[in-house]
Amino acid sequence: MSMPELACVVIEQEDMDMSAVVSSLVQLILDDQCRTVSGFQDLIDREWIALGHRWLTRYNASSADKVAMKKIIILIVVVFLMVFIIVIGIIILQLQ
Repeated sequence: MSMPELACVVIEQEDMDMSAVVSSLVQLILDDQCRTVSGFQDLIDREWIALGHRWLTRYNASSADKVAMKKIIILIVVVFLMVFIIVIGIIILQLQ
């Protein structure tokens, strides 16, 4: 299904990452490419890493503590994948 290209700006007043969450979830729902492994990796890179998400300062990990940092990133990605699976389940239920 072809969808028109639209732009949207999501802004939040407080620094709580909700704009990245909302933007990522909308892209997961609307863009088939984001629902592939490589598309999901691009989404994380585009919406979280490239925009400068403050992984280190947000979770009180020092730059020298790479092991803790990897665990935090893995935890966030796992939670995001769980949300992704729930969204896919909802879409599948609606198609039935």
